[in-house]
Amino acid sequence: MGDLSLFRPAAGATNGGPQLTKVVTRSSFWARLGAAWRQRRQLERLDARMLRDIGLTEADVHREMGRPLWDAPHPWRL
Repeated sequence: MGDLSLFRPAAGATNGGPQLTKVVTRSSFWARLGAAWRQRRQLERLDARMLRDIGLTEADVHREMGRPLWDAPHPWRL
């Protein structure tokens, strides 16, 4: 089976042409999901003192843990 890629049109592209800003391969997609999962699990393991050090509350962590795996913060997205 050929490589499946996800494409995002360039900002402001109006002609429907092949203007692409980023191409993400399947392996990259799964790598990002894996990274999000690992980072959320690490966040969950922090105690209250560590959370205060980084400016988070236990409620913030609970909210993050309830998000779907594909719902990553903006910097992680394409």
